[in-house]
Amino acid sequence: IIIDKGLRHGIKKDLAVISPDGVVGRILKAMDSFSVVLLLFDQNFALDAMVQRTRSRGIVEGTGDGLCKLKYVLDSENIRCGDVVLTSGMEGVFPKGIMIGEIVSVNRDEGSLFQNITIRPNCDFRKLEEVFVVLGRKK
Repeated sequence: IIIDKGLRHGIKKDLAVISPDGVVGRILKAMDSFSVVLLLFDQNFALDAMVQRTRSRGIVEGTGDGLCKLKYVLDSENIRCGDVVLTSGMEGVFPKGIMIGEIVSVNRDEGSLFQNITIRPNCDFRKLEEVFVVLGRKK
């Protein structure tokens, strides 16, 4: 998506983009008066995350089809459908505790160290009208 704020408004590459419903994406490119946002479900998107109930950490990656995968969660972790996934704050772009989505499927592959977890983003991108760009902390 394209937003109507850019470099002259303090927007720069890789800043977090959120909505009241949660994570939208990050700034891919900032021009003088507009910016391009890489969306959460894009195949090139990745974000450090945690499962709210268990505090298990993993990496959320877009699938390109409107869903996301939660990768690198050990098979020994107790993950369930319906669990909420939040930003961990560990990568320094997104504040901790921002809603990403809900787990809709959990599969355990024989012999694999990690679970195969699918997330439905909380943000309804078809109805998205306004976003917030997280400019960072004041120093």
